[in-house]
Amino acid sequence: MAGYLLFYTSYSTFLARSSLFIEDLFIKERFRRSGLGAAFMNRIAAVARVRGCPRIEWCCLDDNIKAISFYLKNGARRLLGTGVYRLEGKALEQGAEE
Repeated sequence: MAGYLLFYTSYSTFLARSSLFIEDLFIKERFRRSGLGAAFMNRIAAVARVRGCPRIEWCCLDDNIKAISFYLKNGARRLLGTGVYRLEGKALEQGAEE
Protein backbone atom coordinates (compact mmCIF):
# COMPACT_ATOMS: atom_id res chain seq x y z
CA MET A 1 0.00 0.00 0.00
CA ALA A 2 1.33 3.43 -0.96
CA GLY A 3 -1.36 5.47 0.79
CA TYR A 4 -5.04 5.99 1.33
CA LEU A 5 -7.79 8.59 1.45
CA LEU A 6 -10.65 7.97 3.88
CA PHE A 7 -13.80 10.08 3.49
CA TYR A 8 -17.48 10.09 4.32
CA THR A 9 -20.60 11.96 3.35
CA SER A 10 -21.58 14.85 5.60
CA TYR A 11 -24.47 17.28 5.41
CA SER A 12 -24.26 21.05 5.20
CA THR A 13 -27.19 22.75 6.86
CA PHE A 14 -26.05 26.02 5.26
CA LEU A 15 -26.28 24.54 1.75
CA ALA A 16 -29.03 22.03 2.54
CA ARG A 17 -26.97 19.50 0.57
CA SER A 18 -24.59 16.65 1.15
CA SER A 19 -20.85 17.27 1.07
CA LEU A 20 -17.78 15.08 1.45
CA PHE A 21 -15.47 15.16 4.44
CA ILE A 22 -11.92 13.80 4.23
CA GLU A 23 -11.16 12.04 7.49
CA ASP A 24 -7.60 11.14 6.55
CA LEU A 25 -5.22 11.38 3.61
CA PHE A 26 -1.95 9.54 4.06
CA ILE A 27 0.87 8.84 1.62
CA LYS A 28 3.88 6.80 2.72
CA GLU A 29 7.03 8.90 2.80
CA ARG A 30 8.69 7.13 -0.14
CA PHE A 31 5.66 7.79 -2.38
CA ARG A 32 5.31 11.49 -1.57
CA ARG A 33 5.98 13.94 -4.41
CA SER A 34 5.04 11.20 -6.89
CA GLY A 35 1.65 12.65 -7.84
CA LEU A 36 -0.28 10.12 -5.77
CA GLY A 37 -1.69 12.74 -3.40
CA ALA A 38 -2.90 14.85 -6.31
CA ALA A 39 -4.43 11.72 -7.87
CA PHE A 40 -6.33 11.04 -4.63
CA MET A 41 -7.58 14.63 -4.51
CA ASN A 42 -8.63 14.50 -8.17
CA ARG A 43 -10.46 11.23 -7.56
CA ILE A 44 -12.40 12.53 -4.58
CA ALA A 45 -13.29 15.64 -6.60
CA ALA A 46 -14.72 13.32 -9.26
CA VAL A 47 -16.68 11.41 -6.60
CA ALA A 48 -18.06 14.70 -5.27
CA ARG A 49 -19.14 15.75 -8.75
CA VAL A 50 -20.88 12.43 -9.46
CA ARG A 51 -22.70 12.61 -6.12
CA GLY A 52 -23.69 16.25 -6.64
CA CYS A 53 -21.68 17.44 -3.64
CA PRO A 54 -20.73 21.12 -3.93
CA ARG A 55 -17.71 20.89 -1.64
CA ILE A 56 -15.14 18.77 0.15
CA GLU A 57 -13.81 19.71 3.56
CA TRP A 58 -11.13 18.42 5.94
CA CYS A 59 -9.00 19.47 8.89
CA CYS A 60 -5.25 19.90 8.98
CA LEU A 61 -2.99 20.68 11.91
CA ASP A 62 -1.47 24.18 11.76
CA ASP A 63 2.07 22.81 12.03
CA ASN A 64 1.70 20.39 9.10
CA ILE A 65 3.31 22.85 6.69
CA LYS A 66 3.98 20.29 3.95
CA ALA A 67 0.35 19.20 3.87
CA ILE A 68 -0.91 22.78 3.91
CA SER A 69 1.39 23.65 1.03
CA PHE A 70 0.14 20.61 -0.90
CA TYR A 71 -3.51 21.50 -0.32
CA LEU A 72 -3.05 25.14 -1.35
CA LYS A 73 -1.08 24.12 -4.43
CA ASN A 74 -3.97 21.86 -5.43
CA GLY A 75 -6.62 24.59 -5.21
CA ALA A 76 -7.86 24.35 -1.63
CA ARG A 77 -8.35 27.40 0.54
CA ARG A 78 -8.19 27.72 4.28
CA LEU A 79 -11.41 28.75 5.96
CA LEU A 80 -10.51 31.59 8.26
CA GLY A 81 -12.50 32.04 11.42
CA THR A 82 -13.19 28.35 11.87
CA GLY A 83 -11.90 26.08 14.56
CA VAL A 84 -12.05 22.51 15.68
CA TYR A 85 -13.45 21.80 19.13
CA ARG A 86 -13.19 18.59 21.08
CA LEU A 87 -15.01 17.26 24.12
CA GLU A 88 -13.25 14.32 25.77
CA GLY A 89 -12.05 12.82 29.00
CA LYS A 90 -13.41 14.23 32.25
CA ALA A 91 -15.51 16.90 30.53
CA LEU A 92 -17.13 14.28 28.32
CA GLU A 93 -17.87 12.05 31.30
CA GLN A 94 -19.31 14.96 33.28
CA GLY A 95 -21.55 15.96 30.39
CA ALA A 96 -22.78 12.41 29.98
CA GLU A 97 -23.73 12.23 33.65
CA GLU A 98 -25.73 15.47 33.73
